[in-house]
Amino acid sequence: MEVNNSSSSSYQHEFFDRSNSEYERSFALATMASKEMSFTDECNYAARKIYSYNPNSKVLKEIFPDMARVIEEIGKIIEFHGVLLKGNVKLVDSWNIIGNCYLALGDFPNAFASYCHSLRINPNITDPYIRYALGVVFLHYNYIENGIKYLNPVINADSYIPFIEDAIFRSAIAYRNNMNFASSNQLFEKLLNSPPIGLTSDDIFLQIAYTMECSNQKQLAHGLYTKIYENNRTNTKYIQHYLFFLFSTSILKPNDPILNDLYKDNPQDPVANLLMGRFAAREQSLEKAFSHYKQSAVYWIDSYFFWAELSSLYFSAYQLNDCLSALGRVISLNPKLEIAWFNMAHVMFIMKSYDEVIKLLQKAQTLLASPDFTNNASRLISSNGSTSKWFHIDDTVDLEKIPEQFSKLYCASPPILPSDCYGSEGRSIKFDLLANYPKSIFSK
Repeated sequence: MEVNNSSSSSYQHEFFDRSNSEYERSFALATMASKEMSFTDECNYAARKIYSYNPNSKVLKEIFPDMARVIEEIGKIIEFHGVLLKGNVKLVDSWNIIGNCYLALGDFPNAFASYCHSLRINPNITDPYIRYALGVVFLHYNYIENGIKYLNPVINADSYIPFIEDAIFRSAIAYRNNMNFASSNQLFEKLLNSPPIGLTSDDIFLQIAYTMECSNQKQLAHGLYTKIYENNRTNTKYIQHYLFFLFSTSILKPNDPILNDLYKDNPQDPVANLLMGRFAAREQSLEKAFSHYKQSAVYWIDSYFFWAELSSLYFSAYQLNDCLSALGRVISLNPKLEIAWFNMAHVMFIMKSYDEVIKLLQKAQTLLASPDFTNNASRLISSNGSTSKWFHIDDTVDLEKIPEQFSKLYCASPPILPSDCYGSEGRSIKFDLLANYPKSIFSK
């Protein structure tokens, strides 16, 4: 059978055009909605995303005319150096300038591609700004060793470089992601007296405490978290994280005044309701537990851990159909979670849905492609459910991990380099209009 390559190509182009249009439309709606609700950070983020799909977007020009002009000027710089490269593909400076432009726009894939062209021509980069940009891009794609390789000379330079605090913060996060907790906190500690622009010393203390928590130094983390709390007793976002930590270490008690005050101030608070629901579930106060879980469900709707906890609660109440429904949500959000498949099979065995169990586990085997899972599933089917059991769901997990969320947002935010890094054509452009770092957790 012959394949019509022309038709296939036409279909692919149509598919991508429609996809781009839908993404542009989605981010345009997000931009307008965020603006109406005065969510400045979200509005700026969505507006920059619009550009990725349509640089000539009317929404972008109407809501952010100054940003649209900057983006238009950057486009001209990219086009200018693209023409130069057609004449001589080995112009390192042009590749770097194009990379810097794409980075300013938050277009990491094209920035990465441009810098890679530059590195192929000249792997011995000495310019601190290009080293910094390379480090940022490599870390964005989780090439931790390469990222640190380019940022270390910037951090350890003899002379002060304007963005050194930013470089240190990103490197500290990278070390933590690479499980090198000691090096991570050594770098964070350098920032206590001079945090990156827009952050406070408490932002840095929070990252240090979280790194201690990740390295299982729970007692040290507790002391530092408590110190931060003493300075920020009215900061709801931080209190939510603090309560998650206290619960995970069994320090928090059901009648804790911090938890009760958070719930009293806002009976809809998702963290207060979740933690109260967990306490009630442990005490087998199922009606109370359901009430709290359902109150917070909208907030945690995309968390497979939440649905796993809820499935356990349904199982305790012997509400088996609801339990299966909750487990279905778990699997749709995280199909690689083996215990969700086995728990679903266990419930089906109880309901005597033997044929359904076989279909379920066969589907799971195909999806997971895990020899251990296949062996366990085969033994389970052979025993006709006699070896089936309910696997415990960990109810101590921090579903939000605010320090980690913040660090991911920070590392996803492209830096704005000095105007000289964009060539002579960039010296009059207000690149700062594109700055989009997340706000401090402790901003007033």
